[in-house]
Amino acid sequence: MKVLIVEDEIHAREALEYLIDWDAHGVSDLLFAEDGQKALELLEREQPAIMFCDMRMPKMDGVTLLNTVKEREYDIKIIVISGHDDFRYTRAAIQAHGVDYILKPFKKHEVQQAFDKAVALCRMDTSRRIAEEEQGVRIREADRVLSEQKLYRWLSGQKARTPDVLRTFEKLGISGDGVCV
Repeated sequence: MKVLIVEDEIHAREALEYLIDWDAHGVSDLLFAEDGQKALELLEREQPAIMFCDMRMPKMDGVTLLNTVKEREYDIKIIVISGHDDFRYTRAAIQAHGVDYILKPFKKHEVQQAFDKAVALCRMDTSRRIAEEEQGVRIREADRVLSEQKLYRWLSGQKARTPDVLRTFEKLGISGDGVCV
């Protein structure tokens, strides 16, 4: 799992870096950006699962970054860490489906709690995706077996509905015109 810390203040970046036991949560890469522009580059290239985001930064602020993340539909869990209790910032975090909004100066347990929640949400998403993929495989396999049964009935002269057989031919990429047994 990759985590991106978007923060222009070096001491805040370092504090976040040392507050959490990244290895214990399976974090393989810890990425850093000083502003929203650099963050977007890293989001595109590295596709982190979780992002800690400051709101007031040079070049591109957190509101613009969060709006862009929402527009581009990045699959990322967002934790906002800001020194400002500003409704505009809170609203941007909510609209981007942020996991939490933590005010600076932050406490270790607040950051840890928000990160634990984000990790749990990532794991739930992964489990759901795997379950959906497995269900898709089972559906495709059942469809294949059913198609084989329809063709077998048709080829063996058993009563088979011609439209079903023609749809099976279409699925296989075979033109049903002129096919005879």
